[in-house]
Amino acid sequence: DGRVERLRAAIPTARDALDAAQMQFALFSELDQRDALDEAWQALDTGLRMRREHLAFDPADDAALFDTLRALDVAVAAHDHPSAPRPIFIVGLPRTGTTLLERILGNHPEVADAGELEDVVRQLRWCTGLPGPAVLDLPLARALHTADLAQFGRRYLDHTTWRAQGKRAYTDKTPHNVFALDLIARALPQARFLHMVRGPMDTCFSNLKEWFAGTYPHSYDQTEMADHYKRY
Repeated sequence: DGRVERLRAAIPTARDALDAAQMQFALFSELDQRDALDEAWQALDTGLRMRREHLAFDPADDAALFDTLRALDVAVAAHDHPSAPRPIFIVGLPRTGTTLLERILGNHPEVADAGELEDVVRQLRWCTGLPGPAVLDLPLARALHTADLAQFGRRYLDHTTWRAQGKRAYTDKTPHNVFALDLIARALPQARFLHMVRGPMDTCFSNLKEWFAGTYPHSYDQTEMADHYKRY
């Protein structure tokens, strides 16, 4: 009780615009739980616009990333290690149920839940000699034609199989891996993929109303979110 009123009173005195934007998301959540849908949407829309102003996101680069990955032609160079634990890649856009699936699988006695790993992108960067963030971005995509996939597969297993803790398989639930499925499949024939799919409207809206910590910059504008989803 009283949280809506306190949030509304606090927003004008926020420390900065980013704090105010986060409060708008919180206000949306409170109003949404009270079924005050028009007011909730107004708060979310305001928060989205304020958050978007502080993000360096170029939709043209997002489109170019997908185009580059579609055109990428890298020869199969498998690194098969029959005795190693099997990696299971859980992929899909955020907010599609990947965490729930990860927890279900992690309850199996022969499957270890390894969480969201950065090793796919980290090892692709190592193999291309291109330092950068733990996301498959446009510069990395453009450099992938030089990647040695056998080396990538070997390094991925070398850096992750310890997480299986003696079990037969382990999960890697990193959403960004959806961009690298082709490369992973060519490098690791023993890998398995579970792709979680949710309805487009539910997926996009669930992304829009989530405050992500520095990731998924396309998810703070309705048109940019929809365009990203269509490319995905």
